[in-house]
Amino acid sequence: RAAGSAAADTPVAAPAPAPQFQPEPNVWRRSDGDLSDRDIEHLARDTAYEGGRMQPGEPDDMVPGTGAEYEGGRNPDVMTQRGDPHFRSNLDANRMDYVDSIDNKDTGLNAVNARNRDTGQTHIIVRGTEFHIPQDRWADGRSDAGSIGKDQYDADKDTFDRWVDEANGDVVVTGHSLGAAVGQRVVADNADRVDRGVFFNPPGVEQEVVDGIDPDDLTRPNPDDPSKRDSKITHYVHPRDPVSFAGGETHLPGNVVIAEGGPLETGNPEAVPLAEHRGSMLDGNTSLTPMDFDEWQDSRVPVSTLLQDELDRMREENPDWLAENPGAALDAAIEAVISG
Repeated sequence: RAAGSAAADTPVAAPAPAPQFQPEPNVWRRSDGDLSDRDIEHLARDTAYEGGRMQPGEPDDMVPGTGAEYEGGRNPDVMTQRGDPHFRSNLDANRMDYVDSIDNKDTGLNAVNARNRDTGQTHIIVRGTEFHIPQDRWADGRSDAGSIGKDQYDADKDTFDRWVDEANGDVVVTGHSLGAAVGQRVVADNADRVDRGVFFNPPGVEQEVVDGIDPDDLTRPNPDDPSKRDSKITHYVHPRDPVSFAGGETHLPGNVVIAEGGPLETGNPEAVPLAEHRGSMLDGNTSLTPMDFDEWQDSRVPVSTLLQDELDRMREENPDWLAENPGAALDAAIEAVISG
């Protein structure tokens, strides 16, 4: 055998397969009794985005690492990007019982009904936009100025009403982003039967939704002084969030807290605006500053105005492309507005 031929005959090991895409589980542990707002944020930002992965033996629902649209069958739980075993175990570890869920494949709406095992309080948790899925981004961005979340809510209004009925007045509604827009609609239609609404970077709703509410139904007795009334509604908002400061016409009146300095989900400076929309508000060294509700509303700009500004900019730079590709142009404008 010629020198060096042994090496040539030696089998070469195949390269290691690329790692499969799977976000790290976000483990949280709640306080005793009624959930704190920090606990509720974990429901809105973690629990709402978990669950519904394929059961063992079923085909995968997403091409790993590509952000491709979901394909294949779905199990009866909420369809999102994280694993169902973690969804169940995280709820159980936090003494929360899964009751029911919405997984509407036509509108993309996902919501969870979970019950606090300590107190029996019901939590209606509405999922927001999953930005790695193109059609989910449209749910936030393509809605006109006052109707974000309307189609999703209307399609499953009967289920939300049933959940509130079954809670007998002891129910907290929460959501992040699009989930907060849908959650405000749940509260608006059941204001006298809901204990609290806690929302994170919420888009607004149309003015007529708010006009139809008895203002007294949006308050509750102060737990320390029953002669006083507290707002049922709290909006946590990042000061540079384009969704809560632009989307929709108005919000349910209530407390507004500007939250800044929480941990972000990215180290990429170009992705900071989106990360600030998605990032934690009540974990870490967060600065919390109350803001007057009317002042907040006065500072907002309709999302339709931002979209039109972006389309006008495109028209100046490349009018022929915009005329030939109106759908792609709107997609690009939505991406630009949501990404800040």
